[in-house]
Amino acid sequence: MATRTKRKATEKAVYSLSSDDDVSPPPKATSPRKGKVQPDGQHPASYHSISRLAAHQSELLKWFDTSKHVRGMPWRKEYDPSLSDDDRAQRAYEVWVSEIMLQQTQVATVIPYYNRWMERFPTMKDLAEADQEDANSIWKGLGYYRRAKLLMEGTKKVVEEFGGKFPKDAKIAWKEVPGVGRYTAGAITSIAYSTKAAAIDGNVQRLLSRLLAIHTNLKSKQAEDVLWSAAEDLVKRVDGPGDWNQALIELGSTVCKPRDPNCGGCPLKTACAAWLETQNVSHSSEQGQLTPPPVKDIEDACKICEPFPPDPRAGVTRYPMSIERKKARDEASAVNVIEWKTADDSWFLLVKRPEKGLLGGLWEFPTVDLAETGPSTDILLKTTHTLIEQLIREVPEPNVSETTLHYASPSQLVGDVRHIFSHIHKTYYALWVVLEGGNAAPALENVPTSVTKKRKLETGADEGLKWVRESDVNDVTMGQGLVKVWQIVQAERTGVAIPEKKKAVSRTKKAKPVVGGDIRQWMKGST
Repeated sequence: MATRTKRKATEKAVYSLSSDDDVSPPPKATSPRKGKVQPDGQHPASYHSISRLAAHQSELLKWFDTSKHVRGMPWRKEYDPSLSDDDRAQRAYEVWVSEIMLQQTQVATVIPYYNRWMERFPTMKDLAEADQEDANSIWKGLGYYRRAKLLMEGTKKVVEEFGGKFPKDAKIAWKEVPGVGRYTAGAITSIAYSTKAAAIDGNVQRLLSRLLAIHTNLKSKQAEDVLWSAAEDLVKRVDGPGDWNQALIELGSTVCKPRDPNCGGCPLKTACAAWLETQNVSHSSEQGQLTPPPVKDIEDACKICEPFPPDPRAGVTRYPMSIERKKARDEASAVNVIEWKTADDSWFLLVKRPEKGLLGGLWEFPTVDLAETGPSTDILLKTTHTLIEQLIREVPEPNVSETTLHYASPSQLVGDVRHIFSHIHKTYYALWVVLEGGNAAPALENVPTSVTKKRKLETGADEGLKWVRESDVNDVTMGQGLVKVWQIVQAERTGVAIPEKKKAVSRTKKAKPVVGGDIRQWMKGST
């Protein structure tokens, strides 16, 4: 079987995706046999032309007109050309908030968060003047808090440098506004201002790879250029660029899914090269596979597509090309829930994470990253006492009077929590210790000078440690993994079980706290 030709990496491939290209449709067969696909044959670059797709754009827009309100998204509104500049800027803000929230988060999850956010920060100016922790409190539970931080930074820049109006030019927005990428800029400007800007998210990327039958690594520069060129050409051909972009996104997310796509309900199936490959067969192929248009000149051959694997997936789902994902690394941390108990109440020690890095700027119980993922119980318990000595000025001692700070109970291992980040599989080991005594909350050590200065510049605050009343812990913005740690510690403290089953702690490997569990290493942030 012939293989798709691919030019050497040093040679540059140039594609014309215009519908003016002379592109012959896939040949029709006398006896169609469904489920067969195009072989790894040599094919012309024009095979990926948008000509068929361009002829069916109106069909997609008609489909979108009947389906755009099915999921009840409050940010999705009809484009109104009569709106004033201020009202369009407000629409841009609404779309902006929704787009940031929708990153790696499902629509159904986003809707209540969007409504609460818009109630608390109804305008861009309201958000620009807000405190980051206030914004985080509304974002709490949505995850990926860096999105909230970048959204706030972006609104501040737009208010200060663009008069509170999101740029109408997608390229300016993409380059100048923090947290706004090429896709987000195109989505906002096309929907709010009817700017003819393309918008390719993961759903549209997959959709276009099938519509154009592009089989290559979609993260490559070549593939990116081809897809964006096609998207830009298509959006220029419609009167409503906002509706067009939203239609592509809606089709990709609800119909052309990664697995089990609903090709029967797709308004573009007759324009989809991937679908046509499953419907048409060649007279000359004994196996009933589709033969692509012949290559008349080697210079016209496609130089971007990769060969299909020996056992390709049948149907359209072999597009886009599968890429082996980098395996997430395993990490472990000891989370120390330090309780200071009085006759009337309980207080818990919290530490603020560095502004940059994973979970930047969020609060957590003092945590030490471990060198290995299977720590012994002894090593874990020692981290608690090490941290207490570093964080609390008056070192508690056992067997002293009730008026002196002392350990009311030894440190104990409560359980562990598994939490998955996009690139890390984290295990949090939950440790709990109770202190008593003293007339006031135990005095805390100052944050290391180098970190304090950095935090003053970034947050305007120099306090990275604080005692929080038990009733207020749930209101503090923490990562979901730390929230789960708090839940299992509370279950241990109160004897009230939580729905989730506690998992057993592994004790098979030895582990040591990084640099002896030094809090200064922790404060620098290792993840």
